[in-house]
Amino acid sequence: MSLILFSEVVQWFECSSTTQMRYSKDSKTFWKLGNRMFGERFSNFMGGPKSQGEAILPRITWR
Repeated sequence: MSLILFSEVVQWFECSSTTQMRYSKDSKTFWKLGNRMFGERFSNFMGGPKSQGEAILPRITWR
């Protein structure tokens, strides 16, 4: 499933317009089942972290 989703992301980047993108039946079924089973939590999880900033590492000074 991950390979199918990844290939559709690549296909999306190759389109000159977002209206040209078409999703496979397997991909649509995956998203519909995920939303039915887990609701909004599924979309939030699959979307990944948003605007959480970056970890600030301590500055190392060399002597």
